[in-house]
Amino acid sequence: MEKKDQQGRSFYDYDDQGVMQVSQQIMDSYNSGVVPQGQMKAAVENNEEHR
Repeated sequence: MEKKDQQGRSFYDYDDQGVMQVSQQIMDSYNSGVVPQGQMKAAVENNEEHR
């Protein structure tokens, strides 16, 4: 069985641009369920007025 020369390159290459895109997608997904602080504060104040 012959060994093939990989010429110093790994099977998986690190791609900084791809990492940034995936990180942004993860953060967008995470933040999609987050209510902005101002909106949440207004909702809490509005709820307290109705009690």
